[in-house]
Amino acid sequence: MWAAKLGLAETLAYEVTDQIASWQSRKVSPELEPWLQARDQLESAQRLARRNGAVEELLGVLYSERRRNPDFQQLALDHFTAALTQRPSSPYTWASIADVRYRLGSTTGDYEQVLLNAVLLGPNEPEVQRIVVDYGFALWDDIGPETKAAVLQAIASGMRRNPMEMLKISERRGRLSLACPRVPSDARFPDPLWAKLCEANT
Repeated sequence: MWAAKLGLAETLAYEVTDQIASWQSRKVSPELEPWLQARDQLESAQRLARRNGAVEELLGVLYSERRRNPDFQQLALDHFTAALTQRPSSPYTWASIADVRYRLGSTTGDYEQVLLNAVLLGPNEPEVQRIVVDYGFALWDDIGPETKAAVLQAIASGMRRNPMEMLKISERRGRLSLACPRVPSDARFPDPLWAKLCEANT
């Protein structure tokens, strides 16, 4: 019976994972009705499989999709924090906490440690790199040397995977002078403008 419940919980969670991925790939905020249906499915999965960190994390992701609602952002943070009790070594959970806390304006206290944990546990994970570089550069003047080193580590790793993404984040945050020296020598720029921008910032 326990195995059957776990299997059903995983099926429900898998369906919601696909739905969230669809919203994210299209860069759209979900309509309320399908969002509520997804929440109901995850809450059913949660009842079937108690103490399941993956379901808790998915609930956090789902609530975080309602970006304009600070109450839902706080609920997202609550779910991510609960997920950590089950999966403390998940780099994506730490990165998600950094993401939500930045949007809530909660970047003091242990925020730097959250970024450090994300990099330490997921140095080669693309989403971790994106979040750490984005918010690390946004807070660059206020973070300490250890956190700065972790942000630079994340951008160096990200450059090997997708230099254009890293450059666009850095340009938006006004930190091209930190990013351009870390572009791999064999990187190809689809737009020559970026090569010129880097020449001017190195």
